[in-house]
Amino acid sequence: MTTVGAWSSAATPSCPASALFLNLIFAAIHRSDRISFEAAKQRPPLENNLYDFIVVGAGSAGAVIANRLSEIADWRVLLLEAGREQPEEANIPALLYGLQGTDLNWNYVSEPQKGFCNGTRCAVARGKVLGGCSGINGMLYVRGNALDYDNWEKNGNPGWSYEEVLPLFKKSENNNDPKYASDSRYHGTGGYLHVELPSYIDENAKILHDALKEIGVPANPDINAERQEGVTMLQTTTHNGERWGTNRAFLDPVKDRKNLDVVTRAHVSKVLIDEKTKQVYGVEFIDVNSEKRVAKAMKEVVVSGGTINSPQILLLSGIGPKEHLEEKGIKVIHHLPGVGKNFHDHPSGEGVYFKLDKSSRGTDSLYEIHQEQLDYNSFPVRKGPLAGIGPLQTSAFIRTKYAEDPRPDLQIHFVPLLVPDGPMGPSCNPYGDKLFSNFNKIVALPLALRPKSRGEVLLNTSNPLDQPLIIQNLFTHEYDMRIVLEGSKLLYQLSQSEEFKKHNITLDTNKMPGCEKFEFATDQYWECAIRTVTWTIYHPVGTCKMGPSSDSMAVVDAELKVHGIGNLRVADASIMPELVSGNTNAPTIMIGEKAASLIKKEWLDH
Repeated sequence: MTTVGAWSSAATPSCPASALFLNLIFAAIHRSDRISFEAAKQRPPLENNLYDFIVVGAGSAGAVIANRLSEIADWRVLLLEAGREQPEEANIPALLYGLQGTDLNWNYVSEPQKGFCNGTRCAVARGKVLGGCSGINGMLYVRGNALDYDNWEKNGNPGWSYEEVLPLFKKSENNNDPKYASDSRYHGTGGYLHVELPSYIDENAKILHDALKEIGVPANPDINAERQEGVTMLQTTTHNGERWGTNRAFLDPVKDRKNLDVVTRAHVSKVLIDEKTKQVYGVEFIDVNSEKRVAKAMKEVVVSGGTINSPQILLLSGIGPKEHLEEKGIKVIHHLPGVGKNFHDHPSGEGVYFKLDKSSRGTDSLYEIHQEQLDYNSFPVRKGPLAGIGPLQTSAFIRTKYAEDPRPDLQIHFVPLLVPDGPMGPSCNPYGDKLFSNFNKIVALPLALRPKSRGEVLLNTSNPLDQPLIIQNLFTHEYDMRIVLEGSKLLYQLSQSEEFKKHNITLDTNKMPGCEKFEFATDQYWECAIRTVTWTIYHPVGTCKMGPSSDSMAVVDAELKVHGIGNLRVADASIMPELVSGNTNAPTIMIGEKAASLIKKEWLDH
């Protein structure tokens, strides 16, 4: 396998990366007392193609839906996933960056556009594995802001207010930290999804937390409770030092259910629709042998392919903008102009780089790397740097002077890097061939939480195996740039903090190539650097927008039913009308819970 920089701007990194090191680590850490996930789940071949429900995509939402629907013993449920079983190495938290360029990722890239990513293609990471993005992401458990959901409801989506979705967050959750779990107003226990602070907290995460407090950002121990604003040590979807995505949380415990079939390496090419009645009756998919197969649904098909794949499946099925479908030679079943529109993501830029000295970074020592492996092999709780996520643990939610309502409009992430002196170039892999616990820099990323720029997803060809066109349109609205510039200036202040001075963490003042003519740390410099190296943290949403039929761009209604098509729902991050104010994995799991409850309510009441 090859490793690609997780947040590199360009599609093809120019800095060398080595898979050998990661492979050696994987082999050293493999625990013999756990049967391999692949072997343990030997899925039977699809013998009967008739089901009550078919769920397309076993990601953050789809795995939840399949679990909850198969709780009804009389319902036969089929879950189709284009990727493979989750490998053991994906469960090691510190190796999250090494997963990005593997076959566990769709490895999508955006169309080149001026104004961001140096005019080249940007990476758009999407999980292609049981568990989807929850199997390769940063594991951060962030719900967003209460007003996010209240606004969804206010804009024509009854049932989606914060008070109505909060019980769904709690239903999934098994919070293992007593100080959080004791707050039963906001947290749940007993759910499938383990949530906790990792068993290892990197020292630099603590330093960053204290430095942000020093420059005036208030501490907030629980940003998922009453108040979101402030700096915090985030909880993660981990358990005893291992990743706990929706595959392990929702599928592994129910793998023996007789009424649930899970088929991997099954690439859904379209949903099957009766053209006269506009009712969906099944799906067509391409199996592991590249053969076309059909599965039929007596009740519903639920598309949970994610923000890129869900609109692609609808378009390939003849549902979408009439002109675009005709251009691609696809028969129009139902004109729905919003399919693929409203694409948006949390944009950031080159960030502010901080250099670490030997006392505040990892090591090149093979002895100490071996010690990390021994720590991680401890049982029953994994320990040491491999069980943590480094400085990514610390995050801050800040309300800038541009905030348009009481919600924070800026989020700060801290990403570890292993790079030569100077800023990361526009096509450089920042991770090299070392574990990310061996970083020598930290890049502080300011993200605009509610961007106003909008892009779209279109078909490239009518071939379902071809990547769709991803047109991001990042920073096409000036508001987004203002927020990121404000964040860059705030982060610059960290270099003057006593906390940084005490630990000899210094600002990297080397200029971004191509931006040398601007004075460092001015607005002109930051904007040049942001448009040269552009980051997003991979939170795309919105391409199957939820909204009432009066909204011409809405694709699904408040019950997640596709407008104008029967027996078809979409349930994943693509239905978000507007981005939540934070990371998207926990909200997407909630969407899965919501979809399952809506489906049960309808069909069990029949």
